[in-house]
Amino acid sequence: MPDWKERFSIADERALVTGAFRGIGITIYETLAAAGANAVAASRDQSGLELVWQKIRSRWP
Repeated sequence: MPDWKERFSIADERALVTGAFRGIGITIYETLAAAGANAVAASRDQSGLELVWQKIRSRWP
């Protein structure tokens, strides 16, 4: 029987996170990306997304 990490793995799954510029949106985006998901961030604020992108690229080069 697989352990819970294998059973509930989201590695290589796709995820679209709206409102990913701040608050819970950015936290959800970072968590999904760290878990191996192919996460996509969406927001109405382009400059905010650029800041998020820089933060993510510095954490996971």
